Amino acid sequence: RRLVQFHLERNEPAKAGNWVLPVLSYPGSQVVRGELGVSVAPGFRVNPGANEGLAEMPLIQLVKRGPNLQQAFRIRGESWKATMTIEALSQNVQADVFHLYSLKEGVAYVSVLVNYFVTGAPVNQWELTLPAGIEHLSVDGRDVRDSRVDETALVVPLHRPVMGTYQLLVTYEQNVGEDGVLTLGELTPVSVQGERGFIQVVSPGQVELSDTLTSDHLVKLDPLE
Repeated sequence: RRLVQFHLERNEPAKAGNWVLPVLSYPGSQVVRGELGVSVAPGFRVNPGANEGLAEMPLIQLVKRGPNLQQAFRIRGESWKATMTIEALSQNVQADVFHLYSLKEGVAYVSVLVNYFVTGAPVNQWELTLPAGIEHLSVDGRDVRDSRVDETALVVPLHRPVMGTYQLLVTYEQNVGEDGVLTLGELTPVSVQGERGFIQVVSPGQVELSDTLTSDHLVKLDPLE
């Protein structure tokens, strides 16, 4: 008994369409049997098409279950054929945002924590709108490359695509106008299907706040809440 492992690669990006599985032959063998598993990149779904010499089996019964496994088959003989149909999933991004404004002597120190949840296709960069006139901008998150500001947008490229949950922290300073007016919640995630969260204003000094204009999408909470 001998165990031989092969690792074959093709330098080609994942895409939707038909995928004909490669077949290995074993010259001189009298009996060929075994198992076949099909895994796909995040953001894609695989469905079995036409096949010969294969019997579908539950994923849990496959001896070696790798990541992103979606199909499993039992091989009945050497002369098997299989075509998989690859479907690209639509991307859905939800954002839960917490804005914290700390007021000190005419300056607001702002921390914005964005919790993303990505399903379907992965995301390779984040984009957020930026308020005008901010200073000392800082971005922190997993696998973040050099972020940049394009006009009024903050673009945050990632070293690797993201699926599932992701947390991004953005901090900056914003001057309060001479009239004492400060616009809240101007840093918002772009290209998301849903956004919710909280805005909180705190100050170590005695500050009196009053609402001049409130969006219909905001619900005022009691400070004790």
